[in-house]
Amino acid sequence: GFCVDMLKELADILKFKYQIRLVADGVYGVPGANGTWTGMVGELISRKADLAVAGLTITAEREKVIDFSKPFM
Repeated sequence: GFCVDMLKELADILKFKYQIRLVADGVYGVPGANGTWTGMVGELISRKADLAVAGLTITAEREKVIDFSKPFM
């Protein structure tokens, strides 16, 4: 899809390698009661992932814990 094509182009231009994998819980990310996050957002916070490439909705809550690129979709 578009996001994977964009990632490939960025990797070619910026000369980095990447590995695509799915998050275990299959969600974009929501905050839990104890302050931890699920999904892609949680993996970014815990540094299990360096970046997330998806049609992830930018919310004020997510902006407090991760950085976003400029919207492209």
